Amino acid sequence: CSAASSGANPDHSRPSASDSTGMHARWVWWVTKTRQQRDQATRQQWDSEITATGTFAPVRGVEVTGELGGTIEEIFFTAGQYVRQGAPLVRLDTSTERAQVARLQAQLRQASAAAARALRLIERGAIAQAEVEQTVAERDALAAQISEVRAVIGKKTIRAPFSGQLGIRLVERGQFLS
Repeated sequence: CSAASSGANPDHSRPSASDSTGMHARWVWWVTKTRQQRDQATRQQWDSEITATGTFAPVRGVEVTGELGGTIEEIFFTAGQYVRQGAPLVRLDTSTERAQVARLQAQLRQASAAAARALRLIERGAIAQAEVEQTVAERDALAAQISEVRAVIGKKTIRAPFSGQLGIRLVERGQFLS
């Protein structure tokens, strides 16, 4: 019968810690019984490596894909790397969306100025309420479009759904994902 402990103790009165996989230990306590002796434990050296044939299966596993298609612009991982939940794995090309945001921001600045002007003019009674409502609605619609395009940009960064070790990388920079 053997038992391994996972506590690290500097005076080695107990077995030393196992490695990060929990599969190896440096010391094993052997319990022997004889008719004349009580239970007696002796400390013996044990190899830190075991050779075995078998299959490993992950506790959780997924094939990571993006919601949107596009060309891979940057890859942030290597096969076998450990990542935390939410860590970026792949970023797709967002140049078109970034240009849309720049264009919409310019339009928003213009619409904001027009809405501010309309609000000043309505106080003087120089324009109709419907005109003010129209310019304010245009400004708000542009702000919403910017938020929408930024959400698309965010979805083009594929992130780790949970913490763990990554498998084989099946994509390359410049490849199109659909």
